[in-house]
Amino acid sequence: AAASRFESLILLKSTAPWVKTPKSVALFGGGRSFPVTVDPTGLDEGEIHFAEILGYKDGSNVESGPLFRFPVTVIRPYDVEDEVSRTGAFVVKNLEFGAGEVKRIFLHVPGGASHCTISMNFANHFPSSHNEGKAPIIRRFVIQTVQIVRERSPNDTRLAFYDSVAAGMVLSKQICVEDEQTLEICVSQLWSSPGTTVVDKVRVIFGGLDVYSNSLNVGAGSLCSDRFDIINRLKTNSTPRT
Repeated sequence: AAASRFESLILLKSTAPWVKTPKSVALFGGGRSFPVTVDPTGLDEGEIHFAEILGYKDGSNVESGPLFRFPVTVIRPYDVEDEVSRTGAFVVKNLEFGAGEVKRIFLHVPGGASHCTISMNFANHFPSSHNEGKAPIIRRFVIQTVQIVRERSPNDTRLAFYDSVAAGMVLSKQICVEDEQTLEICVSQLWSSPGTTVVDKVRVIFGGLDVYSNSLNVGAGSLCSDRFDIINRLKTNSTPRT
């Protein structure tokens, strides 16, 4: 009964200009919803942006803190279509890792892409204060990828590759992707692999090869297709150098 008589005016405040809310909302015992508008168009690409929606009781001391906080996290992926069309690849340079350090790259997969190759070029020297003149320094890295695709579990698109690398090495992995969806590439140096590691560049090359024929039979004898056509659905103006 007390809940049914509850009524309070809540003042709303956003901590970021890209999150818009009403100035206030009347809160009743049964709860209340209110509209929130998030405009990511002015946010930097490839960055993680965070804001909060704060709710204060009308007439209360603001310094005492809000009644509630609603977190809002937005990741605007790199729109790589123009760069891929122009150069054939998306490149991030000069990444430095320590033990347990994680770096994430968010990309909007270009239309027509069906797969991509992720390559990491490691620097020619790994800094070390206690291994001079001994065996080559080996570091352990993991590359993880995932896409959020409608009506599919993230586990269906999640992949992880563990590798040992040495200075000057190039590590490459190829994965299938869904076009027009966000791809997260997570690169980390394992916590059990101490020391500083420099990656000169991470290059992501997209491809869009697809079977053009209506049917394709792979087998033996008379059931095997004697011909099939392949089409590149990804529009590029150049071929990337590897």
